[in-house]
Amino acid sequence: MINISIVIPCYNEEKILPESIERLEKFFYQHRDRFVYELIFVDDGSTDNTYEILCSYIHHGKNIRVEAYKYNIGKGYAIKQGLMLAQYNTILILDADLSVRPEELLPISMSHDLESDDTFIVCGIRKYAVPQTKMRILLGKGFSLLHRIWLNVGIWDSQCPMKILHNVSDEFVSELKIEGFAYDLELLYRAKKQNITVNPFKTLYYNVSDSRVTVLKTIRMFWDMLKIRFIQ
Repeated sequence: MINISIVIPCYNEEKILPESIERLEKFFYQHRDRFVYELIFVDDGSTDNTYEILCSYIHHGKNIRVEAYKYNIGKGYAIKQGLMLAQYNTILILDADLSVRPEELLPISMSHDLESDDTFIVCGIRKYAVPQTKMRILLGKGFSLLHRIWLNVGIWDSQCPMKILHNVSDEFVSELKIEGFAYDLELLYRAKKQNITVNPFKTLYYNVSDSRVTVLKTIRMFWDMLKIRFIQ
């Protein structure tokens, strides 16, 4: 059996959470002979009914845990809180909209020994299941080019929301400082500096039209990239 914690950051997700939670519970029920799991949702200061919806599922599913705080801080901060709460040594990070679906865990578990004592990270590489907008393609290529020049983390698609941390230490997690969308780059950059193996894995990605990665947030990601490289 594979023991796994699933960390999902949330910010104003009231419209999509019921469907996402039901999809996750259905997947793990269908594969209950393979996985022992917990779902950790971290509400990053939502202003809608995200927290209330999450709480309504706590008693519905015994494997659901909810962490919340009052003010919106950022995706990276929310994920760090979830990582620190995880009770299992294998941790899967997903977005609340399940743009990478839980079914992708099956081929990963067949190609990586998630019951081993080894330490490694699996980083999703997106295969787009639906077309991207021209703006997202342009921003993505520009960001990818810059982080390859400045950070050289060895993974060109650093921003795929699917990551698996296997036997990564609490100390490694506690050192993560980037609070926004560029947390992925810090995670991969620190892994490289500490000689933690990072394995790319091609995974289907289902784009959503209301993506929160805006031009302004992309600019912040560029700034965070400079902080990772020159300040930390």
